[in-house]
Amino acid sequence: PYIRDGLTAFAQKMLPKARIGLVTIGERPTNTVERTGDIELLKNGIGRIFARSGTGAYLLQGIVEVSRGFKLRESDRPVIIAITTEGVEFSNDQSTNVLRELHTSGATFYALALGTPSSSMAEEMRNRQIVLAEGTEQTGGRREQLLTDMAIPGALQKIGEELLKQHVVTYG
Repeated sequence: PYIRDGLTAFAQKMLPKARIGLVTIGERPTNTVERTGDIELLKNGIGRIFARSGTGAYLLQGIVEVSRGFKLRESDRPVIIAITTEGVEFSNDQSTNVLRELHTSGATFYALALGTPSSSMAEEMRNRQIVLAEGTEQTGGRREQLLTDMAIPGALQKIGEELLKQHVVTYG
């Protein structure tokens, strides 16, 4: 419920200044809500977010797919906010490829990771940790380690405030 509450408050704060889409990464990346400025569509999509037992995350694959979508749409100011647990990663994507896609999309990447950081040395987890650390730093976003899901609404509010206070400066 904290993820749903936090996302709903975040969407209300950001609209109408932004178009927001929703992608879930359990089992495989799934476009739950196409980019929209309609709060009711977003609320309906957010209401369909539930934990799926027996599945794993495809975070890296999701980042690649969303980054490619930003490039295709030529988005003005793309932002990716990933809310993920410290569970198993099933993507086979290499961190260098994911970081390249993220960089070429021009997206700012924020990551909210729930739980104690994984100490797994499996290649998928190492790639995931590299992307979470370097991707957020290189794109101007940040990574926050949240020990409980109750911290999600506050973390999303901080990101929303930060995004709303940014300005684009163009020199001519």
